[in-house]
Amino acid sequence: MNSVKNAGLMNNSSITIFAENYLAIIVPTSNPANITSLSDLAKSGVKLDIANSSVPVGNYSLQMLAKASNNSTYGSSFKNSVLANVVSEETNVNDVVAKVALGQADAGIVYKSDVPAAYQSKVQVIAISSQCERPCPIPNRGSQQFVERSTGAEFHKLCYLS
Repeated sequence: MNSVKNAGLMNNSSITIFAENYLAIIVPTSNPANITSLSDLAKSGVKLDIANSSVPVGNYSLQMLAKASNNSTYGSSFKNSVLANVVSEETNVNDVVAKVALGQADAGIVYKSDVPAAYQSKVQVIAISSQCERPCPIPNRGSQQFVERSTGAEFHKLCYLS
């Protein structure tokens, strides 16, 4: 979308951030590498699967790792240590989920919302520290009317039964 937007081929003023998603770590339910937090991804020998940087989840993953490397809790070499453990880069988040669920990787970085029901019993989701969280904006590519209806009080009332 950014290339179309930057080329002036769409009405840039019509793009709004509709929602946000967040990254999470997934591990097989057996968790053979005993991964419990983001810092564990830098341990030598961990087999990590991520999406490549040409897709949004891969790009956001790299940004999150860079943010972590700027945090003294993780240290400046954190991103490089984690990336040294990458055994595969996928073209979409679903392939990352599948490979981790099948045990082909010890961990993966995905969107929190992208673990399908069919895989929920096969993977554990581990939250990423709020110090390193990278909100992933979900732009509205539809009508303003859709945004107004799906972010207004009536929609909130329906979703949260309040």
